[in-house]
Amino acid sequence: VFNADGTGSVEILPGKYEVTVTRGIEYTIARMNVTVHTGTLAVVTAKIRKVIETPGLASADFHQHSRMSPDSELSYEAKVIQNVAEGVEFVAASAHNYVADYTSTIRSMRLEKWIASCASVEATTHSSSIPEIGYPAFGHFNVYPVVANTNALHDGAPADENIAAEELFASLRRMGPDGAVQVNHPRARGMGYFGTFGLKTNERSESGASGAPSRIVIPSRSVVPAAASARRDYEFTPGMKSAGPFSLNFDAIEVW
Repeated sequence: VFNADGTGSVEILPGKYEVTVTRGIEYTIARMNVTVHTGTLAVVTAKIRKVIETPGLASADFHQHSRMSPDSELSYEAKVIQNVAEGVEFVAASAHNYVADYTSTIRSMRLEKWIASCASVEATTHSSSIPEIGYPAFGHFNVYPVVANTNALHDGAPADENIAAEELFASLRRMGPDGAVQVNHPRARGMGYFGTFGLKTNERSESGASGAPSRIVIPSRSVVPAAASARRDYEFTPGMKSAGPFSLNFDAIEVW
């Protein structure tokens, strides 16, 4: 049960339950047992308190979906309440290939004291309709903050088919010149940027340091487009940003 004012209710079957009350990692957790009888109302009262102070810091989520994404049915209002209840103080309202923003919803719900938002989009690549000459899907990427273009398709979301990574990243940077480009779930099966390209980063520098790898290898078997003549290994050395169809021109990686 998510709520923004400390109250809420839910219909459940009769029985014995353990109730847990939380408000994110900065607050204590309250737990209690309750017995629900047929046709009666069981009332639970709990108190939690803030025990962690984080001056100058904010709890933020830069990748989540709501009703403008095909994989979510939640309204903007429901997402705002969930975030406030979990102690999230800032959210980039990403949506698959649609520029979303919770700012006006937060304002209408009068929750500006607890949370803020910015417009964002998750660029979700799709395979070319002509695989032999085009690019397949290679990942999902956020940019935030951006300014929505309400006169454009999907409020200004970028092209997502038959596009190389460097071209896509450049498009995202035009949408948010002062923003950040983020690689989402980089190793996720079927939709991770690093996994799709078979990225190898386990080679260390000659000194044996455990920091950044001395080179990054994109194996030929994963290089796109699919034409055999285009396939070869690509190697990145320090200072390089792009090579062939792969690019390092992003700012953040989602830990997932």
